[in-house]
Amino acid sequence: MMLSLSLRGLAVAAIAAVALGPAPAGAATPVSACGALTKAGERYVLTGDIGATGDCFLVLADRVTLDLAGHAITGPGAGTATTGVGDESQARTLTVVKNGRITGFNRGIDLQSSTRSSVLAVDASDNRIGIFVGPTSLVKDCVVQRNLGSGIIVVGDGVQVEGCAIGGEGVDGNDLSGLSGGARMLVTRNTVIGNFLTGITVGANSTVTQNTSSENGIGGIAADQRSLVTGNIANDNNVVGIDVACPSTVTNNQASNNGDDPFLDFNFHGAGCFEKNNTSPEEGGCFTGGVVPC
Repeated sequence: MMLSLSLRGLAVAAIAAVALGPAPAGAATPVSACGALTKAGERYVLTGDIGATGDCFLVLADRVTLDLAGHAITGPGAGTATTGVGDESQARTLTVVKNGRITGFNRGIDLQSSTRSSVLAVDASDNRIGIFVGPTSLVKDCVVQRNLGSGIIVVGDGVQVEGCAIGGEGVDGNDLSGLSGGARMLVTRNTVIGNFLTGITVGANSTVTQNTSSENGIGGIAADQRSLVTGNIANDNNVVGIDVACPSTVTNNQASNNGDDPFLDFNFHGAGCFEKNNTSPEEGGCFTGGVVPC
């Protein structure tokens, strides 16, 4: 009897999964020139490189996917008032931009008015701003370098940024911040190097884990209250390595050679931070300035 009930439960779950699963993707529409993306649920596929003299792709519907298919969209220059892919300040949802390069625009990707956007495997370098996204969005496996302003700007909360190269060695840094965002962010497995201001800045209740944020002009990582900062490397930043507002949890990080004062490898504001197993060679190998020494 119990086996029968279990099998019945599995069958119900399977039917529910089918019923609630994603709808089949629409037929792909090839595109070879800039224009408006107007069909909800459609997948547009770029057929070749594009040179744009103004704004290129405008997202005018929900659930639009733009697959660059390995191609590049090149704008008239980072100093021009142009956007590579944008939402026209309209609240779109479930936009996907993936698999290619967007360069030479004032804003490479501007989806800051939209929600639940995904930017995947896009090189958004050599713009003024590389990528803007709105709340509950995902930026993954992107390259964001040499932008005249910031690399990635998050407008709103609940955004995940994962596996991106934000800035780089030598002249590959962005001219302002690497990544700046809101609350409840997940920032993980990014390499954030050589940006003019702070590498990673997040709001309250965020998780910053397994990133390398080094050689930035001000700080490596800055996190607001009630955040978890764990397993990161923050070396050779000009002012501070890891800067956290308390109460927060800060564990298993490495920071060295940040600023002129060895005690700026880790900097805490307020009381109530839990800290453990953070290493700082300038401080004898272990940071012990907080509530719980490592």
